[in-house]
Amino acid sequence: MRFTPIREPGFQLPRDQNWSPFDLFSLFFSQNSIDIIVENTNKFGNKLKSDKSYFHWFQLTSKEFLAFLGIVMFMGLVEVPSLVEYWNDDGFFGQDFVRASGMNRTPFMNILTALHLCDLEQDRQNEILKARKEPYDPLFKLKPLMNDLQLACKTYFVPGQNISIDERMVAFKGRIGMKQYIKDKPTKWRTQSQNVSSKSGKVTYYC
Repeated sequence: MRFTPIREPGFQLPRDQNWSPFDLFSLFFSQNSIDIIVENTNKFGNKLKSDKSYFHWFQLTSKEFLAFLGIVMFMGLVEVPSLVEYWNDDGFFGQDFVRASGMNRTPFMNILTALHLCDLEQDRQNEILKARKEPYDPLFKLKPLMNDLQLACKTYFVPGQNISIDERMVAFKGRIGMKQYIKDKPTKWRTQSQNVSSKSGKVTYYC
């Protein structure tokens, strides 16, 4: 069969526009995704606040969530012995970036605790199906962001005729239903899907 894509292969972005790093980031992490995550995180934060007297929650905004994301990305690039050291004043690990975000350690940890991507009630129904051993969606918690990411990948890039597909194996010891053990591999514990990998207990989904 002849290779006849509807659109020309390659990046589908205007060439005459000066794209900043944040512009490109926003294409794949849209404002719609941010609004959904902020809304569901606020719902879960308020629930934790009502259930636990020691948990203090203030309504999360999109601006604060972007600051939170910036710190998370910085943490992925700069490793320190403990989480609290990202807010040290010595600047040895480049903590000026974290302090410049305007987010203190306590709000960051609260957001990390309450972070919720999907709707709480729909998530509860999905967990009920899982407990009953009925068909359920193991990726439901990530669907709002994952669906937008997949749509963005299809929208802004068209692959060419020759494609190389490979898998990536990363050590994972967390609790997830898609994990499997392969005794003959250097990395023996891995997730079952080729487009899913993980690091330090956090799952990353690749389009």
